[in-house]
Amino acid sequence: MSTANPSPLTLQPLDAAEEHLLCGREAEVGAILEYLNAGRFTILLSPPGFGASSLLRAGVQPVLLRAGTIVAVAWDWDGRTFAEGLRETVAAAVHDQTSLPFAPKDREPLIELLERARATSGKPIAILLDQFEEYLRCHAGTDISDAFDAELSHAISSRAAQFVIAMHPSAVGEFERFSQFIPNLLGYTVTLAPLSREGAAELVRRRGVESAVADEIISAPVAAVEGGVNPSLIAIAAQSRTGGGTDRIILTSLDPALSELRPSERRLLLQWIPILVTQDGHRIAVSLKGLTERSSAGVAAIESALAALIRMGLLRHVTTRFGVRYVLTRDVSAPILRDWGERMQRVRTMRRQTFFRAISVLVGVIALLAAYLVYHSGK
Repeated sequence: MSTANPSPLTLQPLDAAEEHLLCGREAEVGAILEYLNAGRFTILLSPPGFGASSLLRAGVQPVLLRAGTIVAVAWDWDGRTFAEGLRETVAAAVHDQTSLPFAPKDREPLIELLERARATSGKPIAILLDQFEEYLRCHAGTDISDAFDAELSHAISSRAAQFVIAMHPSAVGEFERFSQFIPNLLGYTVTLAPLSREGAAELVRRRGVESAVADEIISAPVAAVEGGVNPSLIAIAAQSRTGGGTDRIILTSLDPALSELRPSERRLLLQWIPILVTQDGHRIAVSLKGLTERSSAGVAAIESALAALIRMGLLRHVTTRFGVRYVLTRDVSAPILRDWGERMQRVRTMRRQTFFRAISVLVGVIALLAAYLVYHSGK
């Protein structure tokens, strides 16, 4: 079967489910589509919480699908089977979007799978690799990562599919190891800037928030970054659809879930926050040994707390070449969790101070009573 020529990729109107995710991001979506039209391997750089995943899924993917392209979106880089998972994701996309029987063959190289998918479907293939910093963080300097680096690079260089890779800017240094395989590695890069106030206002209003409240939400200091606002934090505030204390709405958004933890689990989480979250609000992957060394509890209590935090979706574990690491599930949770920890520490400090003041008063009363008894016993 001959391969169909791809239709021009233009930014058509989005449906209602897509619109609110992409306010103020039309230029970035347009730039990615322009590069893909030209057959360019594209990098999307996005600081944490700036909306790269939404842009790929609600902006780039629908346009590609409307143009007749088969789109596979991959974001799971955990464990030793991530490469197999990517191939299965591609095969599932071919099957789901064409209704043709299609499955990966055993040990089939990615480039061969893509060429077979294109020949079978008669359609171009696009691969959107999201959260690629997770791959770079979890896999480096091993036989598995070396093999996958070469395999992915071969597929990209051969243009067997259109590729977009999204990652944090901090991962670029590690990503440059691909330059040995891919010339002009960062030649076609789109960088997500903070969302403009105009884009943030439109995002909030499209979620049904009144204009007066919307103005207060987009002015929240906690969501402000140089050049605009953090869209993920603005979206959290917009969910409440109420004004008044917008910073508190954002920073207390995890409180209901955290209040469901047992007191012992909350105490351990408080001890772990300084090594799970940096001072400037970024998440860090930490080993079990690292968590244990920061704990004042036994193994059973630590395992119970980790299980509870994973169950509630706050933490997840990733497998790296150095073993299992625990990390916050979402970037946006990092500054919120740090604020919660600081508030809880203040409460504990106030309780200790109140306790010691009460003890001091009690000691004073006892001393006065003793003096009184001594005085009267001498009469």
